[in-house]
Amino acid sequence: MYKIDHGTATAARETNEAAGTEGYFTEGNPGTGLVATVVTKDFLNGMQDELSAIVDEGGLTNDKSDSGQVLAAIKNICWHPGNDGAGSGLDADLLDGYELTSLNTALTVVGRDGNGYITSEAFKSEFDTTNPAGSIGYIMTQVETTTDTLIRPSTPAQVLEALNIPPGFASGTRMLFSQASAPTGWTQDTSSTADNRMMRVVKTSGGGTGGSASPIVSHNHTTSSHTLTTAQIPSHNHSYVHTYAPASGFDSGFGGSTTTSNTGSAGGGGSHTHGNTGTLSAPKYINIIICSKN
Repeated sequence: MYKIDHGTATAARETNEAAGTEGYFTEGNPGTGLVATVVTKDFLNGMQDELSAIVDEGGLTNDKSDSGQVLAAIKNICWHPGNDGAGSGLDADLLDGYELTSLNTALTVVGRDGNGYITSEAFKSEFDTTNPAGSIGYIMTQVETTTDTLIRPSTPAQVLEALNIPPGFASGTRMLFSQASAPTGWTQDTSSTADNRMMRVVKTSGGGTGGSASPIVSHNHTTSSHTLTTAQIPSHNHSYVHTYAPASGFDSGFGGSTTTSNTGSAGGGGSHTHGNTGTLSAPKYINIIICSKN
């Protein structure tokens, strides 16, 4: 649609005359004195402005050599088989050949029912990016499969309760681990109260500490020396040998004699003691209580 470009045309549209009564064209009738309808500037300017507005809305530029712009613009504006691809079958009831329905029917366009619900058998996702850790606020769940089939948001705590899974440990809970480092989500206690200590199980309040020495128990023991008295040694005697030699003037052929004898017994067999000193260092410990989950 190209607007009038004759040399007699004005660059700007003139102000319309006052509106009269709407009617229709007539060629007139000289016999009856009916005058033919005069085509005014207001009518022609209004017609070309409205047609040009359609071309503009359709995304086209006015072209004097193209007499099909208005039709092309209408096709661009309206959604119908002419602009949705050949053989689409689009009509007032279908969208790309699919019917709108709120039922769980295959190959249909999903619509809400009177309650605003959407019914579907299953949902498929190809989104492969996981949520950031600790950012899941709700999980979509279904209450049951008979009377209440609605899918609603549930908190992670509600899901754990429904599955009879105990909740996680509360912040600040202390436990024992037999591994090189703290597991994910836990922080190792590296203070002196948790280093190089034995564990002591108590039935009172846990967490207390005590002791001052290494848990490797050491004991120093010193025994004093003691000299036994006669009364403390067992009763005993000693044997001895003595030789008789001939006295002067006797027969020198007499060689004398040898006799073995014992001394008298001595010793009372009494008991005795030794002095004893020693030190035992108390090892460092930490009190541990034994608990069971309710």
